[in-house]
Amino acid sequence: MRCTAKQTETRMLDEEKEGVNYKDRSTRSENFFILQLDHLRIRAGRSGVQYCEFQGYINDKKWNCLDSSYMTSLETLKYLLKNQLFKDLEKYDLFNQHILWTYDKSSYTFQHYLLGASSLLCKTTSKLERILFDVYKNQIIMNSYDYGVIIPEPFFFPSHLKQILHKVLLDLRFKSIQYVPESLLYCFGSGIRNAIIVDVSWEGVYIIPVYDLRVLNSSVKATNRGYKILHYSGSRTLDVNDFDSVFYELEKYAAYSASVEEVKGIFFPSEDNEHPLDDEEQSVSKLLMELVQELPIDIRKELQNKILVTNKFLVPHFREILQEEVGSIGTKIFSPLDVWQCTSLYADYFLS
Repeated sequence: MRCTAKQTETRMLDEEKEGVNYKDRSTRSENFFILQLDHLRIRAGRSGVQYCEFQGYINDKKWNCLDSSYMTSLETLKYLLKNQLFKDLEKYDLFNQHILWTYDKSSYTFQHYLLGASSLLCKTTSKLERILFDVYKNQIIMNSYDYGVIIPEPFFFPSHLKQILHKVLLDLRFKSIQYVPESLLYCFGSGIRNAIIVDVSWEGVYIIPVYDLRVLNSSVKATNRGYKILHYSGSRTLDVNDFDSVFYELEKYAAYSASVEEVKGIFFPSEDNEHPLDDEEQSVSKLLMELVQELPIDIRKELQNKILVTNKFLVPHFREILQEEVGSIGTKIFSPLDVWQCTSLYADYFLS
């Protein structure tokens, strides 16, 4: 099925669409609460509405236990940012108040948490408990006993974080918990069964082929050129005196002020013999073209005409640059619905 950009935003799968209407909550077999987590933010709400009912940053003061001694470390944090010492930054406890997880943290297992060996996992569990209790008791007034939970699952979602979420949500007495891969949700929301998802994430960019609503895991490509590099790129000119404003200023810079040249340098670097790139540092466009060429011939054309660039993190000029760089192989690039909206559609059409 060939979709225009407008159709991509409005049409559901043809074979599922006939005879299906949004259901009133009172007539559904089960009501669903959608919980979307990424490295920086949490979004939540009941399915069946177009927009989430709550959105907040992980570093909200009411969810963090910062004492006055942490504030004395602001100058150290600013020094690490301005000098681009990101590996040191991610070991910094104050930094960890702003990020729910990184893959360095993910080396811990849930068993470590149960044995009390990781204070970091204990802090993550405690924070999630505070966040979720506040969300469903104060932000979205609801009775957890009446709802199942759907969690859009990012690619490479840490297994220990899933186990912590499972524990916390069951303690809060939700009826059921299910994880659905984000790549499939983008397809559901776009009304297609086949696509290549270009997922711009905090830690990297993941290029995920989906055929007949199945993720082709063996063909997935990845680069470590993630959104966090762009997020930090404005830090050399950062001049703030309040710790809480640091990440907001960086986020604002990444989403609205980054130039075309800067985005190209981060996500689409050129390579020459004098400056070869490691396998995990390749350009997004190069990886996409490699993936298309490596696909089986019978599905290649179908997938390369439906490339969806995710919008969890706003990267100015990204889609236009990607279209320009891969246009020679006849690809067509679209922006799907927001993942929260896709999940809401999935819950109403496929689970009710």
